[in-house]
Amino acid sequence: MRIAFFFEIFYPQINGVVTSTLNLALNLKKRGHEVLFCAPKSRGFETTHFHGIETYYLESVPFFAYPGMHVTLPWSYRVVGKIRRDGIDVLHFTGPFTLGINAINAARRLDLPVVQTFHTMIADPSYIKYVTRMDLPHGELLTWQYIGLFVRESDVITCPSRYILEKVRRRFPEHRYVHISNGIDLRDFQHGAHAHDLPARWPGFNDKTFLFVGRLGQEKSIDVVIRGVAEAAREDPDIRLVVVGEGPAAEGLRELARSLGCADRVLFTGRIDHDTLLRSGLIHKARAFVTASRTEIQSMTVLEAIACGTPLVVANVEPMEEIIDGNGLFFDPDNVKDLADCLLRMSSDEGMYAEFRRRTAQMSARFDGAEVARQFEEVYQSLLRKG
Repeated sequence: MRIAFFFEIFYPQINGVVTSTLNLALNLKKRGHEVLFCAPKSRGFETTHFHGIETYYLESVPFFAYPGMHVTLPWSYRVVGKIRRDGIDVLHFTGPFTLGINAINAARRLDLPVVQTFHTMIADPSYIKYVTRMDLPHGELLTWQYIGLFVRESDVITCPSRYILEKVRRRFPEHRYVHISNGIDLRDFQHGAHAHDLPARWPGFNDKTFLFVGRLGQEKSIDVVIRGVAEAAREDPDIRLVVVGEGPAAEGLRELARSLGCADRVLFTGRIDHDTLLRSGLIHKARAFVTASRTEIQSMTVLEAIACGTPLVVANVEPMEEIIDGNGLFFDPDNVKDLADCLLRMSSDEGMYAEFRRRTAQMSARFDGAEVARQFEEVYQSLLRKG
């Protein structure tokens, strides 16, 4: 098969959608399929082949409401021509925006199947407020109506979370949905640096150091994590936090750490290349991976923490319930005191911590990228048989 993937955000920007889709594409290649990437052009990054996969760029402009995102024309005859020339069999888009419209348009013009993966809960009120910078009357209802435009034009909607699948299906019951987890290459996570190497490179790293990895945007609620660390550190001064990533909220988060008096306990590393991060041992040796995000459907960085055998401390939102099974702690969303209590428990209860480590190691096989690619292959083939 020849599969074309459409990205709303692409390198040099990195998020969970990019990471999970790249992993899927590489595993499909291993299974003998050909893959094409269609992405918005970003200044300074125009490589024609990415990880050996041809990348076709569309002219774009920055999207004012979401830093790092670019907007293309929603209908491009050049895209239709490229899909036709390359003999693409299936189109797969990863977000409900202009590249998604291009995928749908090309699929309908060429009578090809189109698959959508529902990666982000953009109808969550906190996400709407982040993008629009305001409390929109009926914002959630309007966003669901917008989502419906893409759902109705998709032949199959895949969801990495069963909870989100049912949530979307209740809104649009007449369509076909398939639950397929995001995938990771487990072999990439088997080795990390030795624990004694970490303090030399990351001053202050100790056995009570927690970790966040991801885009530094307001929608990730990293401010809640920093406040929780500041609260917990009042009782246990050895507690630390490493924040890996970059984004529009970075400077504001640094200022927050300074204002809370915990700047010496919160280390901002900036962006670290993925391979370098895995070799560094930061994920493997962190006490736990912590996130307060409420908008994740199935966070890739959380899955990668699981692959490294690292316990979790996460906001108690329903999609996270599918990946916490005796391997971490929940805290009430936005509740700084509850988060601080979880950090203190995780850093002090050695018996609980050891059990979380053991259970986490057992879970990683659920997210094997090769198996995820096989499941997507079955979806694509079922659509081609129908055609």
